Parts: sequence; C-alpha cells; structure tokens
Amino acid sequence: VTTIVHASSSCFKNDNYASAGTADDDITIEGITFDADTTWSGAVDMQGVNRLTLRNLQFKNVKVTGVTAGIGIASKAAVNCQDITIENCIFDVPDYGIVFDADVGSIENISIAGNKFRINWGSAIGVGGVVKEIAISNNIIELLGDLPDLSLDTGVGIGVKTVDGTSTTNAPTDITITGNVFIGPTSRTLIAAISLANYTNNVAVTGNTFRECTKTGSSSSSRY
Repeated sequence: VTTIVHASSSCFKNDNYASAGTADDDITIEGITFDADTTWSGAVDMQGVNRLTLRNLQFKNVKVTGVTAGIGIASKAAVNCQDITIENCIFDVPDYGIVFDADVGSIENISIAGNKFRINWGSAIGVGGVVKEIAISNNIIELLGDLPDLSLDTGVGIGVKTVDGTSTTNAPTDITITGNVFIGPTSRTLIAAISLANYTNNVAVTGNTFRECTKTGSSSSSRY
C-alpha cells in the first residue's frame, strides 16, 4: 500500500479535468492511503471519464475546516462519464465520501460496493443531476453527526438531489440501494440514512439495515 501525505487541492486529476474535449478512458487507482496533513478539498477529482475503477483506497485524517470530499466525479459539457466502479475503500472524512455531480451532461452506470464510511456531517454518498443506473450495495455507512467545533446536528448516508430542484429531466434515475448497513448516533435528531429529493426516478431500496437513524424518506430540498 502506498501512502500519499498531501495538503490542499487534489492528488489525482485526469487530463480532461481543466479543458473540454473527449473523455479520458480506462483509469484505475488502487492500493493508496490518502493522509491529509492540512485542510484539503479532495483526493481524487475526475471530470469526463469512462471506465474508471477506484479500489482499495483509504481516506483519513481529513481536517474539519472547509468542504471536503474523498472522491469527486463530474461530467462536463459534451463529455459524459460512464462505467464508474468504487469498491473496498475506507472513508474517514468530515463532509463527503463520494460526490457525483452531473449538472451538465450525464454520469451513467455506477457501482459502489463494499466500502466503509465514517461521516460527521454532509453525505457518505452524494448524487446530483443527470446520474443514471447507480448500484449502491454492501456498504457500511456510519453517520457520526458530531464535530466538536461545528456542532452540526445533521448527516445523510445517501443523498440524492436534482440540479434545479424542480425538473424531472435533471434528476437522478434508476438507483438500486441494497444490502447496506446504516448506523446513526442516538443523540442526534436530523440524521437521515437516505434522502431523496423530488423528481428522483425509479429507486429501489431493499435488504438494508438501519440502526439509530432518525429520519429516512423523501425531501423537496437539495440535501446531499
């Protein structure tokens, strides 16, 4: 296992991240521990990718200040993302474990399986925009809902939102959530295992375990 000690900004960005063009294909990152020694914005940050595999990664020691994410994946104008696999990773982060953002273009065919999340607030998995065919299975998601210097009484295991909050054309669709374990703290009242915004389409939630999660359901707001 390789350990990367890093400060702000991202450790990995693909070639297409900063400029429009064709998608980058066939990228695999595995067996790395990301150890954040200062406040940071993320470790893996990708835009416009196809056949991306992230496996056996660990994200730890992320500082509380600012908005942080272990993995961020976004589509770009005229460059969509397809075939994303994230498996057997460990996320120990205050804000977001994985974020998918498709406000322009789309992200399709995603598998998130066998990961472990410990999240203070924000979302373990955040999905926004035109994101299609998502399978979220066999993950352990622990929502701590507690930061000593923020005292935020909130947290979402899986958060799904639309881009503009009012359109079926900009909403995630075809989501399967199965075999996951959601664990929340007994002392918090706004912990949600799953939060689905209006216009989210075709969602199946089966065979999951919920422990001490006080809120599960749908919302018209953009929580993730």
